[in-house]
Order: sequence, then C-alpha cells, then structure tokens
Amino acid sequence: MRAPLVQPSTYFPDVIRWQLLAASEYAAAILLGMATTVLIEWPFLKLRDRLFPQPATAIVCRPGSSDTAPVVRPALHPENLPATLPNAG
Repeated sequence: MRAPLVQPSTYFPDVIRWQLLAASEYAAAILLGMATTVLIEWPFLKLRDRLFPQPATAIVCRPGSSDTAPVVRPALHPENLPATLPNAG
C-alpha cells in the first residue's frame, strides 16, 4: 500500500509527511478491504445460500408430553439446538 502513496506525500512539508503517509495507508487499507468484501465475499455468500439453502423450519416433538401435535419453530431457534454436544471419542 505504501508505494503508490509515497510520491504524493513528497508535496507536503517534512513535519507532517510521516503522519500523513501513515494515515493514508490505513485509510487505503480499509477502503481496499471494503471493496474486496463487496466485490468478492458477498457474491460468494449469495452463491452459497443459493446452493445450500438454510432450512426454514424444524419440527420438534417433545417425548412424554400429552400433546401429540408437533411444534414448528425456526430451525435456528435456541430451543431446537442440542443442550450438549455429542461426545466425539
């Protein structure tokens, strides 16, 4: 990021040249990161969502309850997630 910014910084006084160069490097890095996110990451996230859609609902049946009708909730609702993770070993 530094090379394209060094030449324009030579037009400023020596007293503020280093600070201006450092600030412009940070600003350029942030802007480049934002542009990369918009141009590369978002289209791939949309493609991922199109190829592997998230289930919209989950049917939950509670064992031992007198109510036989299943309860339909959003798939990522906290009550639908397991309380503990299964033991891997």
